[in-house]
Amino acid sequence: MLDTLWHLRGSLPLPPSLSDAEALDQVEGFLAAECKQVLGREADRLAFRSDMFRGERNAVLAFFNSGEFQITARSAAGERMLDYDLSARYGFLACVVFAMFAAGIGAIGDGLRGALIGAALALAWIYGMNRLTASIRVPHALSKVVLRGHEEWNDACQKP
Repeated sequence: MLDTLWHLRGSLPLPPSLSDAEALDQVEGFLAAECKQVLGREADRLAFRSDMFRGERNAVLAFFNSGEFQITARSAAGERMLDYDLSARYGFLACVVFAMFAAGIGAIGDGLRGALIGAALALAWIYGMNRLTASIRVPHALSKVVLRGHEEWNDACQKP
């Protein structure tokens, strides 16, 4: 249950004209543009990971350090879905560090009560806003990538 805090899960329908391999090719290209290293690929599954905050901060997947995409059949009619499970453990831990900093500042002025309130507000604001933004941007970006291809996606990866 706690892993729900740092995971973003969802799915989107795949067009019937797109094969599983083509869909994963599009996602793999998108991951490359987002500076994410593909760990493994199977016929219906793709996994990635990245270093903490590697690449441009405005990248759609900048907040996520690992994840998995899997194509699943959902009905007898052949409807296929692209399921994703993205992990933001590093982002969550960074937000906790900022919350502890806010707790220290709150403790100076108002003791333990101020520390707890400051930490809770800082964590809710920083992590909550990142999570909210990601929960809107990720499905939108993935649907664009799957439907139109990764070639149209801006390369957010900083090449040395």
